[in-house]
Amino acid sequence: MSAPPAFPAAALGHQRSAAVPVLSALLIAGISYAVYTKLGLMGLVFVSGALALGSVFAAISVKFLAIPVIIWFVSLMGFRTLFMLRTPGLPDISLDRALLLWIVLVYVIRSTTAGKSRQRLESLDVLLVVHALYLLASLLLRKSWGMNAWTHSYLMGYSAYFVAKYIVAGRWPWIQKVLVLLAVLNVYHGVTGIAEHFHIDALVWPKTILDQDIRRSFVSRSSGVFMQPAVFGTIIGMQLPFNIYFMRTARHPLVRAVLYITFPLVLLGFYYCYTRGSWIAGIGALVAMGLVGRRQYLPLIGRFALIGLLVLGTGVINVKEDQFFNERMGTEQTITGRIGTLGRAYRIFVANPLFGCGFFRYNEVKAEYMGTMEVPIYGVIKRTHDVQSTLHDMYIGALAEEGLLGVSLLTAIWWQMFRIFRRKWALRAKGDHFAIYVLPAFAGTIVGYFVGGIAFDYRFFAAMGSLLFLSVGLIAGYAPDEQPDEHPSRAPATGPEAAKPRIELAR
Repeated sequence: MSAPPAFPAAALGHQRSAAVPVLSALLIAGISYAVYTKLGLMGLVFVSGALALGSVFAAISVKFLAIPVIIWFVSLMGFRTLFMLRTPGLPDISLDRALLLWIVLVYVIRSTTAGKSRQRLESLDVLLVVHALYLLASLLLRKSWGMNAWTHSYLMGYSAYFVAKYIVAGRWPWIQKVLVLLAVLNVYHGVTGIAEHFHIDALVWPKTILDQDIRRSFVSRSSGVFMQPAVFGTIIGMQLPFNIYFMRTARHPLVRAVLYITFPLVLLGFYYCYTRGSWIAGIGALVAMGLVGRRQYLPLIGRFALIGLLVLGTGVINVKEDQFFNERMGTEQTITGRIGTLGRAYRIFVANPLFGCGFFRYNEVKAEYMGTMEVPIYGVIKRTHDVQSTLHDMYIGALAEEGLLGVSLLTAIWWQMFRIFRRKWALRAKGDHFAIYVLPAFAGTIVGYFVGGIAFDYRFFAAMGSLLFLSVGLIAGYAPDEQPDEHPSRAPATGPEAAKPRIELAR
């Protein structure tokens, strides 16, 4: 007869389960003591708080990945420097970069456990990767200083496409939240632009906008959170279609009233950027939206245009007395400087036709390609005129730095974007809400990007490229089976269906 065990099996299991919290408590105590001895009491409090918040954020991210995605996109819209960790010799760790790494990590873990994504691989996906790698190779081989520009422009912009397509993945609640976010951000930009112009400091946030040392070269021009009037104005112009979208589709009278009250504020803040290229981008965005969505949006945009003409014609807003407006419109130096820049960029391209001079290297090599030009109608542009000008377009400038190979990849990317848009545009025949109402807004944003690019080089800024490729990614990822339950042109739901929430947080 064998001897009974010294302890029952249940007792052994209880002891093993009790050992886990004990060991965990000892580990936490040891780490806390080490942090306290190195950083003191305040350091311990800070680390403990950061770990607690990090744990909560991790739990939320695993269940609702939409939340970090939205925070990440907001960071790209000018707030990326709210958190910045300097890393000499490497790209700085900013809020957008840290969040992108986190989003990719969570997505990979979730997709590995949940199975394959339902999104198919597009030609555009491959082209974006190839073009990004081509520019990275150009940076490394030419020993350019443009790594930082590459990471927060092309890398972030192209990442916005992949996040929109594969993570948002056509889910209408996510898409709707992004549209709301873009419209709200534009109201914020408009109010900030007005507050800057009239020096109402209490309405300006973040307060770094008020730092005169940072924006000393933009006196009297609203520059917003971007600290750059051209970026500020172009983003407002590209986002105008989303304000129009909600003005057209909102049902609740109070919501409609807020939208109609805030839209003039957005336009006024847009005006105070005092940047002609940005104004052209905004006008191009609205015109494109009206033409693509003729039945849905052209009457509304036409009414706003008529009101604008009446306001200007009757002198309610007298631009003739706006001294800074007249100075900006009459500035000849910026025009001659840009013509000179185009001439230098063209000479660089002729000398380096296949691969260009290298990404972000125009300023390094431009001194070798200066020369006097005689422009038809305009006259002579002297060799030394405005030699400090940088690239101001994304077409000839791209030819100079990326060569025919880089621009051929860009052209292929733009063509694939058009093909994706056309494929989803065909859904309007089925009465699809996204195709009928949302696609014209995205068309306006996309056209605003390309029109504004004639006068402004977007390739070194995160915001414009990210907004463009987020829009394209949402279009590419949209699936008709994820369309909203209700169509704006249909009668509102009644009875029990009306009590159901219209938007659920996407999982």
